[in-house]
Amino acid sequence: MKGEKEKNHQFEYLVAGGIAGIVSRTCIAPIERVKILYQITKASPNAESLGYWRIVPRIYREEGLLAFWKGNSVAVIRVVPYMSIT
Repeated sequence: MKGEKEKNHQFEYLVAGGIAGIVSRTCIAPIERVKILYQITKASPNAESLGYWRIVPRIYREEGLLAFWKGNSVAVIRVVPYMSIT
């Protein structure tokens, strides 16, 4: 009986870790998207250099609100197994 309860707790910890990973990645996704676009514009010699605060309205204006979470599903798929185990 004790072994079954222990296995249930382990499963609960795996699920809780996976959910925590999903929530944390989804919350941080807009910041990551802006950071990546900032790094790309800084690295490109021909592109105009945009600051963080100029990138945010540009993304919203050109691509809409959901664009801040573009690529988040791939990041979540990558992070769920990692967060479930740790």
